[in-house]
Amino acid sequence: ILGGDSVMEVLATELHPKRAVFLTDVLGVFTQPPSNPTAQLLLEISAESASNWTVVQALPPQNLQEPSDEAARDGMEGCDHPTLDMQSVRVTFDSAAHDVTGGAEEKLRAANRIAADTGIPVYIAQAGTSHALAAMDGTVESMLKSKQNVDWRGTWVHN
Repeated sequence: ILGGDSVMEVLATELHPKRAVFLTDVLGVFTQPPSNPTAQLLLEISAESASNWTVVQALPPQNLQEPSDEAARDGMEGCDHPTLDMQSVRVTFDSAAHDVTGGAEEKLRAANRIAADTGIPVYIAQAGTSHALAAMDGTVESMLKSKQNVDWRGTWVHN
């Protein structure tokens, strides 16, 4: 069985798009299953290979909620949120028994391979959200690369 993550890898390698976007049913890649109240959202990952990667920035669980209406009116810029000490971030995966394509772990491996092998930035975001739209249309890309404070609720994987 071939999953969509593997298909994305082949397409990215062959077509060389500006960005690759994985849409999921959760905000992005978490340190634990997102149903766990202590799960942290991985905001930024630097990939050297599929299995050799570093968490650059993660968001504490208490900061996962959407920004206030005032922050949303101001756009995606200017949201300052606390991040974690990256030395303390540990990631564990728990795939459902019926998921034969590898779940979140395989999605992250595919994203890491794309970023490390092709230099194409990869975004993992929740389908149907403004974060997914910003990833797909590229508006979040320049803000993330310039390290501006961004209300990004997703995972950015780069080399």
